Amino acid sequence: TVTVNGPAVAMDVTRVGQGVERSFHGTAGVRIRAVVSGIVTSDHGCKKLTLKSPSGVTVASGSNCKDGKPVDTGQVRLAKAGTYTALFQVDTAATGTGKLKITT
Repeated sequence: TVTVNGPAVAMDVTRVGQGVERSFHGTAGVRIRAVVSGIVTSDHGCKKLTLKSPSGVTVASGSNCKDGKPVDTGQVRLAKAGTYTALFQVDTAATGTGKLKITT
């Protein structure tokens, strides 16, 4: 899990073709931003961060294909309270790592 406004947590994609998820408690009406930084991938390729609601619906996502650039969902207003999920993925032929931080 990750805590809103808490320390950054590792997002280590250790198997090719898979991603890594971290959950957090969200409060209705709060605006948050999810960012994975310090990203290193085995092929210097693309990466994606997806934020899912408690019901599993995608709330926001961000991606890029530039080395050294963080992946950011932008600012998101949470519609309801509950357990949200942040999913970090790298190219389907790669592994990678980064640090997830969620802030208000």
